[in-house]
Amino acid sequence: MKISKNIWVLTDFRTGNALQAIALAEELEVGYEIKNIEYNILAQLPNILLSANCSHIKHHSKKELITNNPPKIIISSGRRTALVAAYLKKKYPSVKLIQIMRPNINIDIFDLLILPQHDNFSIKSNSKCKLIRTIGALNNIQSKVIKYQDDLLNKYPSMKSFIGVLIGGNTKEYKFTPKDAKEFCNAVENAISYNGIPAFISFSRRTPDHVKEIFSQTFTWPNIVYDPTKESNSANNPYIGMLKCATFLVLTCDSVSMCSEAASTNKPVYIYCPTKFNSKKHKYLVQQLTDLNIARPLTLSTGIMEKYEYTPLNEVAKVAAYVKNEMLI
Repeated sequence: MKISKNIWVLTDFRTGNALQAIALAEELEVGYEIKNIEYNILAQLPNILLSANCSHIKHHSKKELITNNPPKIIISSGRRTALVAAYLKKKYPSVKLIQIMRPNINIDIFDLLILPQHDNFSIKSNSKCKLIRTIGALNNIQSKVIKYQDDLLNKYPSMKSFIGVLIGGNTKEYKFTPKDAKEFCNAVENAISYNGIPAFISFSRRTPDHVKEIFSQTFTWPNIVYDPTKESNSANNPYIGMLKCATFLVLTCDSVSMCSEAASTNKPVYIYCPTKFNSKKHKYLVQQLTDLNIARPLTLSTGIMEKYEYTPLNEVAKVAAYVKNEMLI
């Protein structure tokens, strides 16, 4: 008979959600098993319209959740896996549920809810669910950077000192316009000129083509431009190497995960935020990081960058300590 792991991690196609849940499971340092959930067309409906029997997931995914040896803890992240966690709680009443981000269902189903401080959400004082607030998104980038061997420097030996430029893309509230791309491009050019070192530029899978075109045409050797959509082997992605080896990190403000991970490195972080950027939660996080002296704004007048230090974010350790002391005993 197959023995279940102590922890199940429910993941789906939302990579950012999945990485947060996996980061917490890894930090707990006990056996965990990833249960990847695949959805049918019903998953597009809001949770309030979906049934409690998980009609929104495919049959084979549901079958994988049936066991005689349920885990002690289930970690879910995002609204879709939250509904799956609620379904499993009915099947296995003794299991404890940890939910990352808003579940969009009754939170009293969960034992622990983890929300970033930029999420304007409150729970009732008599709720059965414990709430932990974090700065930004959970990540275990510190452990990944520590394990990272100097593959990036071996592959790009000329990049002994460089500005790591991480470019995101559109959000629900914001479209990365050509005007913003050109302004950001000019700010990066100034940073290269003032600081006397080249840039290693990496797009994300969300980066619009017009932004890629502007940067690709502007920056040539000794600068390097990397496009993950043109790379068949994900192992070649330089992201972790950039976080470890960059002298300075420059990034766009549109990704909570990217900002949170950069803020966990102790590298000087400079964030470009367009004038008309209108996502409240992203702006809240950027302001938090600025107030904590973790990040500084990147503008056309930034000039010479400073090599400053700060206490890196390690919010996953804080959450894991609570789980170990209160839920794994």
